[in-house]
Amino acid sequence: MAADERWTVARATRIFDELLEKVIMTRKPVFIDRQRKSVVLISIEEWSAIQDELRPASRQTSEKSLGKPPTF
Repeated sequence: MAADERWTVARATRIFDELLEKVIMTRKPVFIDRQRKSVVLISIEEWSAIQDELRPASRQTSEKSLGKPPTF
């Protein structure tokens, strides 16, 4: 597995268009690091895939906690 790509805030700000293009084209996340905190930038396609994966599990958990049978 390749190492995560990490950018500084200064670099990401300076060449933001390049960063966006890279994330869109590669569909790989890029971490942007600050002194004590970091963020991750992902493409909308990756975000949608994550949401699609989480929705069924989230719905089943909610239905289980409400005592409803799961719907498929």
